[in-house]
Amino acid sequence: MYRCKATCRAYANIAFVKYWGVVDANLNLPANGSLSMTLSHAHATTTVAWTNGTPAWEADIVVIDGKEQSGSVYRRTVSHLDRIRTAMGVNWPARVESRNSFPASAGIASSASGFCALTVAACQALAAGGRHDVPDQLHQARLARRASGSACRSFQGGFVEWSAGDDSTSVACQVAGPDHWPLYDVVAVLDAGPKSVSSHDGHRLAATSPLQKERVRQVQSHLNAARAAIHARDLKTLGAISERDAMLMHAVMVSSEPPLLFLSARSVALMRQIRDWRLQEGLEVYFTVDAGPNLHVLCNEADVGEVSHRLARGPSVQDILINGPGPAPELRNSHLF
Repeated sequence: MYRCKATCRAYANIAFVKYWGVVDANLNLPANGSLSMTLSHAHATTTVAWTNGTPAWEADIVVIDGKEQSGSVYRRTVSHLDRIRTAMGVNWPARVESRNSFPASAGIASSASGFCALTVAACQALAAGGRHDVPDQLHQARLARRASGSACRSFQGGFVEWSAGDDSTSVACQVAGPDHWPLYDVVAVLDAGPKSVSSHDGHRLAATSPLQKERVRQVQSHLNAARAAIHARDLKTLGAISERDAMLMHAVMVSSEPPLLFLSARSVALMRQIRDWRLQEGLEVYFTVDAGPNLHVLCNEADVGEVSHRLARGPSVQDILINGPGPAPELRNSHLF
């Protein structure tokens, strides 16, 4: 039944300087550049099999974390398979199965790892099936960007910068490898449920905020300072930029039309707690937060045990996920089906 099959594991990322808003929704071109760290233990493992189109299997099948998908998740996945089919000149149906090591759709960049893994596995399966015109990594990253902007950052390990630009220049490049700096991101999971509005839809509301233009204007200086801080392994500077940039992004969200209220009372309470640890107790720890309620808590390797212990004791924290700098996507020899 299968023509060819491949499996990829790709890793989510956390942006210190974030992108929010698009200038071209079809190409998913960002309103501003961004800078992130690929996460070592937050990953999606995805198997893609292209089929022979027999009557028993004429439509795409999408299974995520053991559940066959329908609705918006299914449509978004199939739309991306259509992009790959168009690029490759094939019309074969596919079976996709994916498993996440962390809560999906909760603001921890599951779309980044998911669409990166889907793209690599789908293209590799076509290569295994004898297609010799499979796009290289750069073109695969551009394809993945159209499904999820942050997915293009997951094509690189370590510390990664994604530039704004046109379809050919809006690409992600490695700033420093995974071994450059043992920076840690301890994710405090406050709500593992899916968001009411996806980041994909939220980006399209950014332009309705009166604050968006000013935020975009400030991004380049944030990028320059964050890049230098990464090279210098300077958590104080990087942490301060990360907190400020996250708050500016959420200010855009809450002033959009309609407003997006991703932060919960528990999120704000934990932000205050983290600042108290730093300002009153001298613990070098900072936060950032994506489009969701869950906090990413940044610290150096020497403090990860203490930070993890404190977060785990928090009454509102359901789980913690500990990540250092992670690798680029990896092809796997074992498949999910």
